[in-house]
Amino acid sequence: QPPIMELEPGLCVKNLWRAPEVEPDSASDPWPFTHFMSFAFGDAEAQYMIKWLAWQYQRPLDKPHTGLFIYGPQGSGKGFIADVVTAVFGNSAVTRLSDSGQLSSMSHVDLWQRTLLVCEEVFFSQKSKKLANSIKAYMGSDRTSADRKNAHFAEYAIPANPIFFSNHPPKFLEKDDRRWFVREMRKQPETSYYSLLYRWLEGGGAAAVAHLLATTDISDVS
Repeated sequence: QPPIMELEPGLCVKNLWRAPEVEPDSASDPWPFTHFMSFAFGDAEAQYMIKWLAWQYQRPLDKPHTGLFIYGPQGSGKGFIADVVTAVFGNSAVTRLSDSGQLSSMSHVDLWQRTLLVCEEVFFSQKSKKLANSIKAYMGSDRTSADRKNAHFAEYAIPANPIFFSNHPPKFLEKDDRRWFVREMRKQPETSYYSLLYRWLEGGGAAAVAHLLATTDISDVS
């Protein structure tokens, strides 16, 4: 869309979206990323998550109303996945939080206005039921009405889909909750493995993943 968009007659807003700096490169090899995902989650689970990311990459305005909840011990590579996503989609498309406490801020609706919402340290106690229900509602809707801090009650677009990382399995999910794809990570035995991964990512790996997501067949994604 243009730099300035008219949402309705007389109401103009600045377009904050920017194209990712990384462009898909068919000559680069995504194998280090796909191998890492298969090792950490298993082949079938890794394929689902890659298709889920491909959906966001190819159809960012067509919200699938699902999220990824990934948990595992320290050093299992959760931060690497977050860094890959940020590099491929671009900073303007990713809201990245350091912990789940920020999800309940007064302007929490702003967190859901990009393509992806990445939260790196998620912990919900049994008393967090209200926050968990709010997240579920935001996942299931394309728009919501909210009273942002220092603003009037209004309707907002919330296209983001969440990727949550935690050291612990989720305790806030209800039985038969189908909105979350929950998987535990298998930890790499060698810490030097991540040094090689980051060297690959910074040396053209992000462009390889971008091409992988741009060309992955998502016709069978449910």
